[in-house]
Amino acid sequence: MSAAQAQALKKEGNKFFQGGKHVEAIAKYSAAIELDPTDVTFYSNRAAAYAALEKWEESAEDGRACIRVKKDFIKGYFRLAVALRALKRYKEAVDNIKMGLAVDPGNADLKKQASEMEEIMRQEKVKAITEKADELAQNGEFAECLKTIDRGLALDGGNKQLSGLKSRIQPKFQAAEQRRLKSLSKPERAKEEGDTKYKNADFEGAISAYSRCLNDLSGKF
Repeated sequence: MSAAQAQALKKEGNKFFQGGKHVEAIAKYSAAIELDPTDVTFYSNRAAAYAALEKWEESAEDGRACIRVKKDFIKGYFRLAVALRALKRYKEAVDNIKMGLAVDPGNADLKKQASEMEEIMRQEKVKAITEKADELAQNGEFAECLKTIDRGLALDGGNKQLSGLKSRIQPKFQAAEQRRLKSLSKPERAKEEGDTKYKNADFEGAISAYSRCLNDLSGKF
């Protein structure tokens, strides 16, 4: 009898939901869950009602409840992904979607969500890198700034902000580097040349540079 009453409450909740009365719908779905906590659709519908009110934490929790009650209920993974996306918990959302795709590899909705979320994550990463590059530029850390810009451009090759920053910082870095090199002694310059060649796997060139460094140093004694 309680199961039938729960279904009746769900129908009432659906009517409220369709009429835009989401608070009332939630109350009906909650009452249905009290009577029959094994029906996954009650949690799913309540998750949708919470989402309509932008109560994303509650919507996410009902998405999780869907999955706990019925692991192959794909809509539960979708509900949870939508809520986590709204909460900007993108990695958690992608991980959840992957779990859903393990159940239903061909699900188009989940694949679309995964693609969109990965793009959002990429954009967020580029944004963070751009902010870091700006900070480094303002602090005069030109070498590290350029490295950071290159990491950003590897993710977004056409980024005008990063490209513009690089064009402004490159001459400043080169000027600073020239001043730094002029301040080095002859042995220091030879050693640095050797280090660079070694990192580039030019071992013969590295040996030659290190030998010049040693010769210059021996001449000082």
